[in-house]
Amino acid sequence: MFDVPSNSALALRQLEGEKNISELGIHLNYNDLDNNFTPTNGLLLKLSQDFAGLGGDVKYLRNEFQGELLY
Repeated sequence: MFDVPSNSALALRQLEGEKNISELGIHLNYNDLDNNFTPTNGLLLKLSQDFAGLGGDVKYLRNEFQGELLY
């Protein structure tokens, strides 16, 4: 990343320049939708966790959860 504005979030400013990132992650999905292309009913859940820091220049733990309920 280059030319990051000085008023950007600290996490973005720390990534400026050339960085070596080693990342490991797990992603879990649960899909109970009635149709994947045009769903009208069901539940969709996504959980992910990424860890960087075993090697490279960047260290972080990122958790993300997404959910969608259709009825």
